[in-house]
Amino acid sequence: MNMDKFHWGNTINCKRNVKDPDTGEYFDPATSMKITINNKVNGIEVDNQDMIKDTTGQYHYKYTPPANAPLGVYKVTYTATDGADIGVFIDSFQLV
Repeated sequence: MNMDKFHWGNTINCKRNVKDPDTGEYFDPATSMKITINNKVNGIEVDNQDMIKDTTGQYHYKYTPPANAPLGVYKVTYTATDGADIGVFIDSFQLV
C-alpha cells in the first residue's frame, strides 16, 4: 500500500465518500460527518471537526500542517454518524 506523502506548506485535501451499505448509493449521514487527525509526537492536530459537504455523500476537509508539525505518519479518522449507526474509516498520510 502506498501512503500519500506531503511537505510542509502543502494543503492536504482529506476526502471521504459515504454510501448506503445496502444499496451502494451515496447518502448523507443524518447526524454528522467528522474528521480527526493525529500524530504520535503532538497527538491530536484536528479534533472531531465537521467535514465540508461537496455533494450528496461526498465530503472533504482541507488541512495545512503548521510549520512546526513533526515529520512522520498522521492517522486520519473519519466518522459518519447516522442516528445510532456509526461508521468509522481510518486512513493515514506521511509528512516528509
